[in-house]
Amino acid sequence: MLSFSQTIFKGLGFTVAGMLLLLSPLLVRDVQADRAIVRVNRLNMRPAPQKTGDPIRRLNKGTNVQILKINDGWIKILHKGRSGYIINEPRYVKIIKEEENKPEKETAAAQKLKKQAGDVNLQIQKREENVQTIAARETEVINNLDRIDRDLNIAARKISLLKGGQKKLQEKKKARFKNKANPDIKGYRQAQNPGNCRHRIPEAGGPGT
Repeated sequence: MLSFSQTIFKGLGFTVAGMLLLLSPLLVRDVQADRAIVRVNRLNMRPAPQKTGDPIRRLNKGTNVQILKINDGWIKILHKGRSGYIINEPRYVKIIKEEENKPEKETAAAQKLKKQAGDVNLQIQKREENVQTIAARETEVINNLDRIDRDLNIAARKISLLKGGQKKLQEKKKARFKNKANPDIKGYRQAQNPGNCRHRIPEAGGPGT
């Protein structure tokens, strides 16, 4: 049977394992993709690889986007949850391969996930510290209960001995009182009626006739 502290540690282990399984695929997917950086202001992000039609949005200079596919003259990208196309010209956009600049591979979403994972890790560490404190207190309480149990047993034995001694003392007192209240009947009668004692009768002709 697991103690309270062991049960909590087991639950924390399952929690950490589950979060790592959930977060790892997202982090790997974002990091492994090629990136592109916009070099001009108000670069059109279009719904199709053509210059006609209204753009989905306009990207500012320095915007970092994920490349999904590169076509002739166009790059299919993913930005803020939406896919679209930007023109593939070096003066408008700079393509960064995975091996060129690894620090730039992580998107804001990946960084956010990492921050959340770090926050969760801190919370787990705090909970582990709390669990360790609870376990220490639990051990202290158990030790105190053991000491109290031993002290109670010792006190119970002493009380039993005292009761036995008191009983023997009471029996001795009763015996003494009984001996004083019931003296030897013959001696008692002689002491109370000395005239009733038998006297030897002097012989006839002796002195005093």
